[in-house]
Amino acid sequence: MPYYAKGWCRRHYGKLRPRNNCAMDGCEKPQIAKGFCQKHHEKTRVRKECKLDGCTRPERRLGWCEVHYQRARKNGGDPGPPGPLPPIKPKRPVPPIDHESFKDVGPQHWYWIGFLAADGCVGDKGIVELRLAAVDLSHIEALRAFVCRGENYGRINGPHKDGSYVFTCSSKQIAADLLRHGNITPRKTHTYDPGPIPSSQAAFWMGMLDGDGSVFWHINQWKSGGHPELIWSGTEMAMLACRNFWVTTYPGTSFPNIRRANGRTLWEFRITGSRTKAAAQLLLDSCPYRLPRKREKLEAFASAPSREPAKRSCRCALPGCSQEFFRYRSALKNRDAVWCSYEHYVLWQKGRWIQRVCSIEGCNNPHDSRGWCSRHYDQFRPRKKCAIEGCSLPHKALGYCKKHYNQLRSRKECTVIGCTNPLVAGGFCNMHYLRAKANNGNPGPPGRLREH
Repeated sequence: MPYYAKGWCRRHYGKLRPRNNCAMDGCEKPQIAKGFCQKHHEKTRVRKECKLDGCTRPERRLGWCEVHYQRARKNGGDPGPPGPLPPIKPKRPVPPIDHESFKDVGPQHWYWIGFLAADGCVGDKGIVELRLAAVDLSHIEALRAFVCRGENYGRINGPHKDGSYVFTCSSKQIAADLLRHGNITPRKTHTYDPGPIPSSQAAFWMGMLDGDGSVFWHINQWKSGGHPELIWSGTEMAMLACRNFWVTTYPGTSFPNIRRANGRTLWEFRITGSRTKAAAQLLLDSCPYRLPRKREKLEAFASAPSREPAKRSCRCALPGCSQEFFRYRSALKNRDAVWCSYEHYVLWQKGRWIQRVCSIEGCNNPHDSRGWCSRHYDQFRPRKKCAIEGCSLPHKALGYCKKHYNQLRSRKECTVIGCTNPLVAGGFCNMHYLRAKANNGNPGPPGRLREH
């Protein structure tokens, strides 16, 4: 930068030039004006009053106070009467955020940690944000009361263009506690890993369900009653941790594996059937906070009578199998048949319309054609023989066996016997290809046709 004064540029001269300290005792800040720093200069300076008689407000512009200056601008230079002082708007109080609200964790804390992990956002500078639809406004107010010590301050912004409301608070300590307990990091949508969540804290998974899960009654395509479903969605690591929690909570109960959600980059974990009642009751007892629209469905699932079907003895539906076993009665009308194993189900499925079996002794495969199954039919079906004299191999293509067909193809000559013209298309030379095309596939004799 160019030279300005005393060996410095303008920028460093303004920073490093020698200045006297403020004249106020105990203040070491540099002087700004009249021997004082900026702070004490504003306190000690004598302000002029408005030049309008009867107005004691301080002068702002052109000898008038701010009120009369604005009046003069609007009225062509007439400031009007002094009038009463305008009311002073009180400053908006800063909400008393409890920065230690997540320092010690309990069921309520674990619920909000799970909810923010599923549907919240934690910024790089300690800004915690939660956006929900208008139907869930009461839930945002519950989070505000939890974080702001129960005070009802207007920190909820909305409604926005999409009809949503946003709660925002800035606290680096809360963001650090969320990272320490729930491993909630910025930009966590596709990388979130909950880490070691205590196995006794079902409130965390209740919060995850309320944040980005689904609770509904699934109606199957046969309209035969349906069944309740609880669905969690999130990253692969989060869903593996969710499944591990339920497997640990209910040992001996089988739970489905996680799977990728349809049309999304996230994964999902489902609990269906009779397991839903016990899971819903555990979630309801874990924490007092619940999303209202999902709470009603969970209470309905938990209070519904048990739909556990009765066992009955049955026999395998495959003909010739006398295996007996126990199974649950199926609710679907088109699944009355049962099987002792998956292999017998496949055999029954292949022969469910044709109950015949292969005629070969010892083969119980379903009938396919001419009294044989598909394997034996391919083995014993009648085949044409090769057109070459003395060759008894089965037909492969163009009247020849595989051996002679490959020999003819390797020569690249016309496949008509006696014709040595070069191969052009369809296995024929140009002459026989045109004849076959005109005569529905008949290439005619090898020689040329007589001229008329």
